[in-house]
Amino acid sequence: MASSDGLQYRALYEYQKDREEDLALCPGDVLTVSRAGLLSSPDYKDGDERSPQGWLHGLNERTKERGDFPGTYVEYLGPARIVTATAKTRPRPLPPPPAGTPAPWGLPGQAELTEHPNFPEQALPTVARLIEALEKQGVDSEVLYRSAPGALGDAELKQALLADASAVDMDLYDAQTLAEALKWYLQELPSPLIPPALYSDLVHMAQETPGLEECGQRARALLAPPALPQPQALLLCQLTRHFCRLCQGTHRSHLSPRLLGELFGELLLRPAAASTEASPELHARILESLIVAGEVAEVPAAPEFLLPGMVPPSNRCWQFSLKVTKWDGSRAGMRPRFS
Repeated sequence: MASSDGLQYRALYEYQKDREEDLALCPGDVLTVSRAGLLSSPDYKDGDERSPQGWLHGLNERTKERGDFPGTYVEYLGPARIVTATAKTRPRPLPPPPAGTPAPWGLPGQAELTEHPNFPEQALPTVARLIEALEKQGVDSEVLYRSAPGALGDAELKQALLADASAVDMDLYDAQTLAEALKWYLQELPSPLIPPALYSDLVHMAQETPGLEECGQRARALLAPPALPQPQALLLCQLTRHFCRLCQGTHRSHLSPRLLGELFGELLLRPAAASTEASPELHARILESLIVAGEVAEVPAAPEFLLPGMVPPSNRCWQFSLKVTKWDGSRAGMRPRFS
């Protein structure tokens, strides 16, 4: 056995073993397949990596069993590093996929494997209120966002943010407390900001792009909706525009795109279980490149999603139209328009 490149897929349908060498599937199972084995298959055709049409041999990450399964029963997640095992190839007809749309799956322990997991509706207004209050308090602190490792922060504020952020009086807290709360809140989000397949593409792009500004431009293109779900895109916009403002002027905080990348890269680009994890340095570089590329003026913006008193950004190439029913995060509709 040897370490090599692999591919990961997620089961869309249940599959019962038809032969001893088969691999049983439940909807939501993550399957890891050797890329070399797939490419060497006599039935391989261009495009089979992302849309397999034949039999695949791989590992079920849930059961840890190996075997054959129909490629038409799974969807592509992304690349992965694996330990390969030699598999026999044998001609065999595929079973037809079950009729209808794949049913929602939810076996215990599998909710975290969704490619586009439910994103908390309250995340957008909560982050917006924290940023607004923080910038109102002032960002000249020399220790802003650089609290000591293990700092607990304000426990009462954290609990209130999770319960009902709209009821929190942000004026009661100083800038450093709000900054610690923002970092903590991002860490506590129940799902990664970047879906697994998109995260893998983003990491590979950054590895192949030496120029920082070019990396930022290409990252922007990858993170444009609908590839990145709109709630995540809006949240990323709020944060990157905040980072841009921190890097402007002569703040005593001395925050730079590189330093902000190091402070927030692991929070915003943490991988999911089905992704290939990159180094902290690469996470920092990706976020730095987004800030550097046009001073983030061209990252997807949400000018209509502003709390009272917030100043809308002056430069943007993408806009989002939001219908907001109340400032607790509930939304009646959302669609992008490009200008």
